[in-house]
Amino acid sequence: MYLPIPMFWALYDQQYSVWLIQSIQMDCRLWGDVLFLPDQMQIINPVLILVFIAFFESVVYPIVGKFVKLT
Repeated sequence: MYLPIPMFWALYDQQYSVWLIQSIQMDCRLWGDVLFLPDQMQIINPVLILVFIAFFESVVYPIVGKFVKLT
């Protein structure tokens, strides 16, 4: 049962290096004033997850629930 756990975390941690490589190639200025360093871009993934959870719970699921029975 515990055999796949190291493989999962090895693959999961690779996504942070992908975020870092992508942010090196991007212009990381926000509204021209705030500059994000490439290693600071890694925080965007967890923040987006938290924002999307709140958005889906409060907006998307109630609208879809009017048309489809959600279980």
